[in-house]
Amino acid sequence: MRGHRAAGLHKEWRRFTRRSGWPVQYFAAHPAYLQLWLFTVGAGVLGSAARIAIVVHLAGPSTLAMTPAYFVLLEGIAACVFAPLAGSLIDRTSPLICLRIVEAGQIVALLAFVAKPGLPALIVLVPVMGGLSILHQAARDAALLDTVPRDAVARASGLDQAAAATALVVGPAIGALLAASLGLRTGLAVLAGLHLLLLLLVCRIKAMENSERRSPDVRGPSFTAWRFLDLGAVLLLVVFFAGATMGALWLAVAPAILMHAVGASSVWLGPQTMLAGVACILGGLVTPVFIERYGRVGVMMVMALAESAAAVAYSLSVSLAASNMTIALLGFFAGGFGAAFYAYFQNAVELPARGRVFALIRQVDAAAVLIAGGLAALLADLPGWLLLLAVALVYAGCTIAVALLSFCRSAKAAMPGVATRTGP
Repeated sequence: MRGHRAAGLHKEWRRFTRRSGWPVQYFAAHPAYLQLWLFTVGAGVLGSAARIAIVVHLAGPSTLAMTPAYFVLLEGIAACVFAPLAGSLIDRTSPLICLRIVEAGQIVALLAFVAKPGLPALIVLVPVMGGLSILHQAARDAALLDTVPRDAVARASGLDQAAAATALVVGPAIGALLAASLGLRTGLAVLAGLHLLLLLLVCRIKAMENSERRSPDVRGPSFTAWRFLDLGAVLLLVVFFAGATMGALWLAVAPAILMHAVGASSVWLGPQTMLAGVACILGGLVTPVFIERYGRVGVMMVMALAESAAAVAYSLSVSLAASNMTIALLGFFAGGFGAAFYAYFQNAVELPARGRVFALIRQVDAAAVLIAGGLAALLADLPGWLLLLAVALVYAGCTIAVALLSFCRSAKAAMPGVATRTGP
């Protein structure tokens, strides 16, 4: 039975690759998306490199009176505060215009610090980077439907997850290398020059003609993202928040788990992060075939449950081999969840409201990071494995509850004579 099922899945995957030309021919069929994808990888790499360069500098014998914790706090607060304004700006202009604004702003902010380095300039630079990062991420998500039709979104979402994971793997290595070899000031100057190349690239991207792009609703109040989401979308955001909190908490407690539970050096955090990133790329590339066959919500729920199970297994690992295997599984399922999640919202959100909705998603993500940091700080006396285990179980509980509610709503909607609200 298992052999027949595996053969069927393999045949389905081969049929999918032949139909879509996955992924090289997909890029050839959507050249504007290829440019957007290359821009996404480049911007993600440079953003991660700048953040790590600053953190490495602050963690070393820095003359700047700021710690990495204050850096993360400033950046996170700026991202949460700026998100609604970013969403409104995207909807009032266009996603591609906002991406050009972001690149120009990155160049100005980095060069301003290079011209006059010091604590006051860094205190300004960090929240500016946080705000620009939220604007970039929301505009990038909103720009997807300017480059591909809706029926191609699932595969593009998988490629987007691969791009994000690639940036998280490559960017920190480049940032650490620049900070160690050139120093913070020169390293940021190099990154500013590379941002200029990205600005030239994003200026070349041409949007498709789409009659959905504008509506009178675009001039509504800035803080109106929630009213564009139905109950199902809100419930999926709850699952997303729980998963993002668990992922952010892992980074805070993983060193303690490695040292005290596994008995390995905390240096293994670096290789494990890269292992999770590579697995995330694979998960993003594989998942679209299941999205097209089983649907976005079903795949999302399965991936979320599998991700939480992998986190539970990681927290209970007692050997380095088991720890490495479970973190790879966690990365794979996280990439699959992300592909299904963004494919759902790309199809569910009206184009005139996409900036506000995707900015809200990024605001939820930033809030999850702040909550995870607060939990790690307030519950520092608890063993790291126990804290991760508890949050992973909460993530699994949220997923099961949302899956049951979604099933009940679907069953109720299928009943004759029963009316349900299915749209915004």
